[in-house]
Amino acid sequence: MGLFRIYSEREYKLKLGHGEHNKPGSYARDIALKNTAEIFDDLLSFPSIAFMDLEHSAFGECLGITRRWFYKVDYKFESEHVREAIDVYAVTTIFSSSLLDHVCSSYAIKEATQFEKPFTIKRADHNNVNTLLELDLYPSLFSKWWKGEITPLNFGVSEDRKRGRQHIVSDEYYTWVYDHLTETPRNYTEKLLKFAKLEPEAIFKEEHVMDFLSFVTNNHWHFKKAFPDGFTKFELAPSKVMTLQRLGRAFLDEQRTGKSCAINKAKVQLNDHIAEILKAFASEAKPTHKIPVR
Repeated sequence: MGLFRIYSEREYKLKLGHGEHNKPGSYARDIALKNTAEIFDDLLSFPSIAFMDLEHSAFGECLGITRRWFYKVDYKFESEHVREAIDVYAVTTIFSSSLLDHVCSSYAIKEATQFEKPFTIKRADHNNVNTLLELDLYPSLFSKWWKGEITPLNFGVSEDRKRGRQHIVSDEYYTWVYDHLTETPRNYTEKLLKFAKLEPEAIFKEEHVMDFLSFVTNNHWHFKKAFPDGFTKFELAPSKVMTLQRLGRAFLDEQRTGKSCAINKAKVQLNDHIAEILKAFASEAKPTHKIPVR
């Protein structure tokens, strides 16, 4: 722990500090078993007073902690007695990356192709996986101090922030969907006709995309809003609404791949199902537009 120099997004160097990096240390139980972020300020109080100015004016330098976990192995195998401290991080990363390399190399040989990007890489002693820096915990202050956009480098922190943003976006999305539900049976059938008629490229234009996402991923809400009587008034099974959602999401998944053949096939399947639903509404809605089918 101490003052680190950031050489790249994945490599740091410990300039000033204390603690043993290459062998197990001795720590109080309440420290050893805590999350690194929880003990961060307590362990770095002295380095902060001794090494750092308050505004961290040395660009690319900040305090941090590198944490490594060791298992003390002690066993006998035949005539051999093994006593060793095993670095858990090193063992697991080397094993998993080597396994991936072996599988990919074997597959490349089988398919007579090249495997040129091995997963096994040599990491710096202090890196974005095993080291937590000050800028990982309060990047906004570093953006202010270093006059630029600073984001966390630590992999775990970045993933946590990403999951947090995903939860926020999901919450906002479902609220938007609820506030923009289809109001009437007529509106519902008009949307079915509209989205069946639109080509895939047109669907993802700004004027259509949110309405389409809402309608096909949460169609059960739209149906309940447009048809307060539910399924009692029409010859439409709940499974039809569920299938519409499934096919709509399948179409969205194919859209992300960018493969036009798969996208068009998924859109045809969605259109066919829309046509089936409209048949159940024939007595209430008489479409004036032809539904694209196979």
